[in-house]
Amino acid sequence: MAVSPQLPTFAMAPIQKDQALAKAVVQNNGTVVKEVALVAIRGRSKEPASPWPVIVGGLVGLVLIGPNSPSGGEDDPKEEVLI
Repeated sequence: MAVSPQLPTFAMAPIQKDQALAKAVVQNNGTVVKEVALVAIRGRSKEPASPWPVIVGGLVGLVLIGPNSPSGGEDDPKEEVLI
């Protein structure tokens, strides 16, 4: 028994709930036993995802890094490594 998915390169929005997007083919010794439609469990509109989580995450990251992060400038003490 072998199951091989037949997936499209991409899916165009909008996607409706229960819309067939691809299929899985079940084979036994090279003979197709069954084809099963792979369907969307949720719909999706054309609207892009909100950028706010990325913006807020970036700002929080900058706040966490803060002004105390090493700058690599002239004022940083240098470490000598002797080999």
